[in-house]
Amino acid sequence: MKKILISFLLIAMTAGCVQTPSETDKPEEPPVVEQPEKPVDLEKPEEIKYVKKIDETKDWVYINDIHTSDMDFAYLDMKQTIIDSEFTSGNELENWFNTIVTYTPEIQDFTINMDSIDAENINRWIQEQVRSKLADPKSRGEHVFKVKAFENEEILSVLIRSCLFLPGSGWTSDTYIYNFDLFSGKTLTNEELLEKVLLDNLQVKELLKRTFDENDEIACDYPVNLTSCYYWQDFDVNDINYIFMVDNQLNILWSCSDEQGHEYYKQFSIK
Repeated sequence: MKKILISFLLIAMTAGCVQTPSETDKPEEPPVVEQPEKPVDLEKPEEIKYVKKIDETKDWVYINDIHTSDMDFAYLDMKQTIIDSEFTSGNELENWFNTIVTYTPEIQDFTINMDSIDAENINRWIQEQVRSKLADPKSRGEHVFKVKAFENEEILSVLIRSCLFLPGSGWTSDTYIYNFDLFSGKTLTNEELLEKVLLDNLQVKELLKRTFDENDEIACDYPVNLTSCYYWQDFDVNDINYIFMVDNQLNILWSCSDEQGHEYYKQFSIK
């Protein structure tokens, strides 16, 4: 028993001699390194996949060349009459459409910058028009061929004027409007164009009729006496040749005529 007590005392004394290490003897704790916050993945805007351009460095419609010549000397005595024929009473686009004869006839050689079958066919026609007009002898008249283009995020509208002035005989003019889907490169029918702007045939008719109802003197703001510039109820959008977009507004060129049967246009923005 005495041996057991002595052994126990020795163990207790040994345990009491073990010292707790000082603060300076303690191993240093590794420094806390602040981790940068993980950046939140921002949603990337969806890339708009348009139809491929013929030349990616240029606009959807670009001018290759402009052929301008003064009116032939034989027509100089008509200079003031020609200048007076330029429309200035409408908006800029109405004036552009309604001015058929100019003192400096201009032929624009231009390209619809779109790699699609529809654009290719129209571009081929444009080149044929330019070549034939440039080859036409001056004595037969003065040609005008020009373009305007408007685009938004979905639609490209191409407006073309083709005119021929024959002194002493009068003039002829044609208007061509093409609406392209910028994603497919295809031309749009009127119904397809309306679908793009969430309208239908009935809505267009109602909006246009309201415009006429609100302005019963539509024909009176022209410098000529228009005998027919009125709304008719039984029309269909397919009957309208001149429907197009300017920015995000649907536009219609409404055909009017004077006593001589010459055609003029009023432009209506209906959305």
